[in-house]
Amino acid sequence: MADDVNEARTDEQSEGSPRADRKRLKAVGVILGVMVLEAVVIVVLVKSYVVPQPQAVLADQLGGLDASAGQRALRKAEVEIAHIRALNEKSPRVVIYDMNVYAVVSEKDEPAFREILERRKQTVRDRFVRVVRGADPSYFQETELTTLRAQFQAALSTLLGDEIKVHEVLVPSIIPYTDS
Repeated sequence: MADDVNEARTDEQSEGSPRADRKRLKAVGVILGVMVLEAVVIVVLVKSYVVPQPQAVLADQLGGLDASAGQRALRKAEVEIAHIRALNEKSPRVVIYDMNVYAVVSEKDEPAFREILERRKQTVRDRFVRVVRGADPSYFQETELTTLRAQFQAALSTLLGDEIKVHEVLVPSIIPYTDS
């Protein structure tokens, strides 16, 4: 029983002793210190990554009037080039294609383009008929007729040279006629 009393006294002394109080105080201080350090780190990171930094204002971007700002964009005109019927000799069946071909040129080049077409009308038709005759049948199956239109544009550019730029060749209607 005396041993039990001694143990009880040592437990009471250890709980109330200054050494135990210091250990608890030290542990609480360390925990509070870590929490404060974490708070400081979070505030610094949020300020540096989340909050946008002020940007410098550049006054040199305010210039005078832009010379091209008031000008209209060049308008384009669609000009009918030819209505052709041509036999495609590459297909296994006899197929005649009936098509309209237009060109897109700038509005300022339209009169000169029409004048060249009028002078060389049959040459243009002949070049287009040659393209259709020699074209692979798969060219006519393309949804955009990309290859055929590119070949028409190449034929036009060889005839026109550097005088007039053809922006695009249009084929709005193409009707195949077969022997059956």
